[in-house]
Amino acid sequence: MQDGRTFGGERSGWMRGLCRVCLMLCVLVGSLQAAEAPKAYLIRLKGMINEAYAQAIIRKMREADAQGVKAIILELDTGGGTVDASMKLADFIFKDVKARVIAYVNPRAYSGGTMVAIACDEIYIDADIGMMGDVGVILMSGEELGEKFQSPVRKAMGNYADGRGYPVALAEAMVSKNHDVFRIHMKDDPPDHFRYAKDTDVELMREEDRQKIESKDLVVAKGELLTLSAKDAVKYGFARKAVENRAEFLKAVQIDESQVTRMYMTGSELVLTILDAFGPVLFVAGLILLFIEMLHPGFGLPGILGLVLLGTFFVVKVCNQYARLLEILLFVAGVVLLLIEIFFIPGFGVPGIIGIGLLFVSVVLMMQPFDWPHNPYQTEMFLRNIATVIGMFVATAVGLLLLAKYVGSVPVLNRLVTGHTMATATVSTAMTPEEQPITGLVGQVGVAITPLRPTGRAEFGDRQVDVLTEGDFLEKGAVLEVIEVKGRQVVVKVHRGA
Repeated sequence: MQDGRTFGGERSGWMRGLCRVCLMLCVLVGSLQAAEAPKAYLIRLKGMINEAYAQAIIRKMREADAQGVKAIILELDTGGGTVDASMKLADFIFKDVKARVIAYVNPRAYSGGTMVAIACDEIYIDADIGMMGDVGVILMSGEELGEKFQSPVRKAMGNYADGRGYPVALAEAMVSKNHDVFRIHMKDDPPDHFRYAKDTDVELMREEDRQKIESKDLVVAKGELLTLSAKDAVKYGFARKAVENRAEFLKAVQIDESQVTRMYMTGSELVLTILDAFGPVLFVAGLILLFIEMLHPGFGLPGILGLVLLGTFFVVKVCNQYARLLEILLFVAGVVLLLIEIFFIPGFGVPGIIGIGLLFVSVVLMMQPFDWPHNPYQTEMFLRNIATVIGMFVATAVGLLLLAKYVGSVPVLNRLVTGHTMATATVSTAMTPEEQPITGLVGQVGVAITPLRPTGRAEFGDRQVDVLTEGDFLEKGAVLEVIEVKGRQVVVKVHRGA
């Protein structure tokens, strides 16, 4: 009994000691983690908000949330961006971010930038030149879109404002200019409490309530979009405070600068944002280079550069989650059909037409985050993307024509232009058969000494010349007849015989 009690007592003491050590370790680890975790992250949003930029900001906010950060400072200096990208970022901030999100307008946040700021929990603004507002829905040309396009944006702004405690009527007045909006003080309200109402709201007020209006000041007139200076942003309840600099801002939000970690855009994110803006240029240049490569034997620099440019276009769209499996399969099928048309089927027929159609559809879908439009703004974006892709295909065709005219690098288009160059001039009076004038070849019969795809070499008597079919692909040994000579271009067809 004595030994058993002693052994049990020793075991209990040993276990209690182990528990104390484990508890101390847990406290120590927790303290270290708390010390290592930053109190706030600062993310700077500068420039146009496009899809790539919005996705990059969203990734950084998710990372901050995953690390348990208490506050995210979003420093804004932007003139806005696309409606879809701005709304996607604002929606994410409004409903998905767990941390306290503080917008610091330094110095300006117009349009989509204001949308993002109002979705945040708090707004602070530069005191000297800070500006926000003017969330009008416009085209790249500056043309203002109508009510059906303004409505979803206005509704989103109203939702953000209502959820964050900002004046809904003023937030909506930043999008549409259909109403006068007033700042009203009622007799029964505290001195510092004001209401904001549209002209129609005032008209619908009960007479007894209308009699209680002590003051009614016009904030924004019908026909104007609301834009706020720093002073006005504070006055009308959007900004908590106007600050002189970042140090004053951090003091106002009670965050020590030593506890702020900057989340910079990575090099790849910056490059992705820039490349997204030049997507159409990448596509057109890549397509032209691949056309040049396909019409020449072997595989060289044009093909490599073309694949690099088109690959870059696809990588950007995949990173932005625009290019999914459907779009990629449609594009690959279109390219395969075009290759079949070019190399295996004479002329230009159904496979080529279907191939171009599949390419067109795939690229349109890669320009937008949805497959089919479901609201007026998406409809407008869809139509604009169709116009953009038509422009891309036209630009490709024009580029090929210019190359055929000035470089002579695209044989399939050489018949459409005259390719005179200084290289056709000679300084020798003694001409070889190849150097003699070729205008007398019309009507002569010869034989193809290389495959014609649709260009190649043919022999007429003792002369060998470069020839061009009317689009047909002919094999070596085909009997040919010259039907036309344009400059240095010899156009031939299959000779049917007498």
